[in-house]
Amino acid sequence: MGACLSLLGPLGAQPQASRPMALAEVLKAASDNWEVALSEKEAEAAKADVVAANRAPLPILSAKTSAIDLQNGVGAGSLWQQKRIDKSVGLDWTWERADKRLLRTRTSERLAQAAQTDVLDIQLQQKQMALEAFYDLLAAQERQQELVGHWQSYEQLLIATRKRLQAGDVSAQDLNRISIETERARAETESAYLARWHAAHQLALLMRQAGPGQGLPQAMGSWPKTSAAVLSEPAFENALSAWLEQRPNVKAAQDRLEASKSALALAQAQKTSDITWGSSFDHFPGSSTRMLEFRLQMPLQWGYGYEGEIRRAAAQKEQAENLVAKALHTARHAFMSLYQSWRATHSKMLIYEQTLLPKAQQVATQAELAYQQGALPLTDLLEARRTLRATRLEGLMAKLEHAKAQGLWQLNTNAL
Repeated sequence: MGACLSLLGPLGAQPQASRPMALAEVLKAASDNWEVALSEKEAEAAKADVVAANRAPLPILSAKTSAIDLQNGVGAGSLWQQKRIDKSVGLDWTWERADKRLLRTRTSERLAQAAQTDVLDIQLQQKQMALEAFYDLLAAQERQQELVGHWQSYEQLLIATRKRLQAGDVSAQDLNRISIETERARAETESAYLARWHAAHQLALLMRQAGPGQGLPQAMGSWPKTSAAVLSEPAFENALSAWLEQRPNVKAAQDRLEASKSALALAQAQKTSDITWGSSFDHFPGSSTRMLEFRLQMPLQWGYGYEGEIRRAAAQKEQAENLVAKALHTARHAFMSLYQSWRATHSKMLIYEQTLLPKAQQVATQAELAYQQGALPLTDLLEARRTLRATRLEGLMAKLEHAKAQGLWQLNTNAL
């Protein structure tokens, strides 16, 4: 009944096409989805900024004519060779001082490195979402299978009760009560299908594979084992610092802090004025046709020493320091939360696997046997069945919580 039931739609509907997918395949697809592609383009743009920053100022070519005498005229002859017009061609180039180009390039390189680390952070986020969506789909599939089996067991009980009613072993009241429970179980299968459909579509979107003509994904695989030992608290504390250093958002924040330091140094370097060197070749018939000019230009910092730019860069550096502290604090809290969730869900899963589910199954089996022998009223049988159904669904949720907690832990510690 397994794989087939997971594809059933509403009663009477045609089964939908599916694409069986394992967790590893899902994570690989999620690491290259739309969100990751957008972040990669941001990283490419940041790399282009490095190229733009790592260049010297372009030289400036200038040409002019001057000393055009409108009162006395410019004389006869050729415009370029004989008329008395001063013609000049010049070239100017700015010399950047105080390592401005180096600091500008270093700032862009750090920002580009941070943008590339952001890609890793986005990939981690998308993998986490895909892992949760995968297990949500796996749980929805198993819940649908469980409820379909529950409904079919009531169908069988209903058929048997009708025969017993004809033989006079049960009352019409008992038959009606079983019929109600059967229809209720049937209605639950409808809701289970809808939940599985939504879970499949959510997973398809995260894998960048939701499109016309594409089948819905089907989660293939088993639940993580609960036999694996949870990391002890001393081992967790010892490894925490290394995990924090590997965290992509922490690395990105640290790269942006280094970029802000270079940006501050660049702002302070503006106090050292750049010098523009220039030279011109003049042609002026009547005086000389070969005259050379040299010039030097530089801004005079009278009354302003780039205090605004420096204060802004300093404030942004302090902001970057705070962001690093925040990223470390947030990452530490995230790791502690993941660890505690893993421990709690592991213990909960063991309780259901080792105690609750076996006892509920035993009670239900004994109730079925006793009812068939006439030693148990219908009310107790229905209650035993409800208890078993509820315990199985609760156990499924415990599996889901444990799988998510353990999977997220392994993703964040690079153990998956």
